[in-house]
Amino acid sequence: SKYKDKQPFFNYASISGSFIVSDLPFMKPLKWIGYSKLSKTYASTGKGPSRAYIIDWTFQPQNSTGGGYALGVTLNNFDLTPEFSNNFEVGGEAKFLNNRIGIDVAYFKNRVKNQIIANRMSYATGGILKFVNGGSLLAEGWEIQFTAAPFRSKTFSWDITVNFDKARTIIEKMPGNLPFYYDSDTWLYGQVRSQVGVGQSLGNLSGNTYNKSKSGELLISPS
Repeated sequence: SKYKDKQPFFNYASISGSFIVSDLPFMKPLKWIGYSKLSKTYASTGKGPSRAYIIDWTFQPQNSTGGGYALGVTLNNFDLTPEFSNNFEVGGEAKFLNNRIGIDVAYFKNRVKNQIIANRMSYATGGILKFVNGGSLLAEGWEIQFTAAPFRSKTFSWDITVNFDKARTIIEKMPGNLPFYYDSDTWLYGQVRSQVGVGQSLGNLSGNTYNKSKSGELLISPS
């Protein structure tokens, strides 16, 4: 920033480890287990805005009479900080019967804090968008892969792979502690648009409806 003593510097690191269980002495007699491994990973990642010149004011060339530059539609934010995510994953892998059957299982849990959001602003502010830090997300789920080789020969091999995954991202905190937040310019058919709120899924959709009586008639008044 040229206008404020603030440089968006951040660092992050990761650590991971694995252990080959099948190399233990008591596992050697179990010939039907060809390979087994346990692994664990923790990583912290950070990122800044997806665009440059977000902290300072931005100027854009004008096509009007006289030309020159004027403030753009994106407002600045001197208080913007990097977005950070903490990622944890633990899993295991095993192969059986001379590697004819295998399974790979992993559980992950990711938490994002100070998420950078392009927030829609009132035109009275002099802009349209402003990048702000807001809210936190929690994503967790499972990934499972099964492999099998029912038939193998010198000239032909039949391999089967089956994948399964289940993941969900939940909103834990909203920008400015808002009850819900609508994504800008996301209207769809039937007055449906993207909306997020505390405790809701990240891919949530919302819309408007009318109250009706038991016979299907519109209710003009609750009475």
